[in-house]
Amino acid sequence: MKYKILVSTYAGTSNKGAEALLRGLATILEKSIGLDNIELSMSSIQPEKDCKGGLKNYINFYQRYSINLSGIKRWVLIKLSQITAKLHLVDLSFYYAHYDMLHAVKKQHLFIEMGADNYDVEYGEGYKWLYRLHEWIRRYTHVKMLLYDCSLNPNSVTPDFIKEIDRFQAVTIRESESWDNLHKLYHGNLTHFCPDPAFVMPPEETTLPKVLFERSCVGVNLSDLILRDTYGISHTLAFANYYNLIDYILQYTEMGVVLIPHVMKNQDLSVLRILYEKYTSNERVALIDNEDLKASQLKYIISKFRFLVTARTHASIAAYSSGVPTLVLGYSVKSRGIAKDLFGTYDNYVVSINELQEEVDLKNKFQWVLDHEEEIRKQLKAILPDYISKAMNVGLIINNILGDHE
Repeated sequence: MKYKILVSTYAGTSNKGAEALLRGLATILEKSIGLDNIELSMSSIQPEKDCKGGLKNYINFYQRYSINLSGIKRWVLIKLSQITAKLHLVDLSFYYAHYDMLHAVKKQHLFIEMGADNYDVEYGEGYKWLYRLHEWIRRYTHVKMLLYDCSLNPNSVTPDFIKEIDRFQAVTIRESESWDNLHKLYHGNLTHFCPDPAFVMPPEETTLPKVLFERSCVGVNLSDLILRDTYGISHTLAFANYYNLIDYILQYTEMGVVLIPHVMKNQDLSVLRILYEKYTSNERVALIDNEDLKASQLKYIISKFRFLVTARTHASIAAYSSGVPTLVLGYSVKSRGIAKDLFGTYDNYVVSINELQEEVDLKNKFQWVLDHEEEIRKQLKAILPDYISKAMNVGLIINNILGDHE
């Protein structure tokens, strides 16, 4: 029997963290079930782009929202959704508004929702749509469901979220901070601890910037996300910290600096280009100005760094899983939880955005990582085999869920 599995993700391959989840999960399924035994599909807001993105293990690609379709199909589905809404047929209206995905869901054996940060209230009210989606699937289909790879802030764990858990056959949490937050309120047996599948994603060789052949380098990532009003840090202070960090590396070490994005659609590059303007004449500084790179190729580049300083958690996962000492400018529970699971503490490994009070704070935190380089490398080498083995355990969970069909 060939099992049909549909993986639902919001951002798709433009967010290289989301792409890393998809690639890592495919690797886990390949090793635990075998790709010959499954038909693996995905849904997102950009299925055509994802289809062209080199996700070779995914066969079918579906659009989450009918409004994002084109042509007569889009017009018909929107009209049907509007008409049924006026008739107070709310479930049918919801079905037409998400027809491409929900029509596909009905034909699956397993639906996997990439939980990730999507239940974080700081990202808006998208979590309410997830509640509605999963309620619909539970009510109108017989498909089994897995809520996969969640991070949960305390304010995400509400009575409504506890009800959400009960819609699934299993839920996996990717780091201990979220695990602790959840289990202060939830005491059921549907949850499992499984580290992020991006730890399992293999790197893919690609072209490296010239400076990486000439000297050891520090990778530097800055995200537009941390500059949003949600996190309350001034742009001036954030950029000053990054300038001071780069100036320190160039003045007091022999290393180069590679500015690297990890979420595309100009989100990371828009701020990295501003950083780079100061150093365009310095041959020790390079900018990865290429949004066509796959997540696996970015991991290959990151694996060649001596250190990484990043605002994107999945860039840190690419580094950790490659044994690269890393400092994370953290904005969510996931960065703290992952560092704590790897090192026993997130102190010195994660600096909160709100901790940046002076223009040299990031540079000072990096100096600690620099001074403890060998200690960090030894810890990563010691813990990664067992940690990656725990990430692989989701294959057993999926096997058990699918076994209920037999």
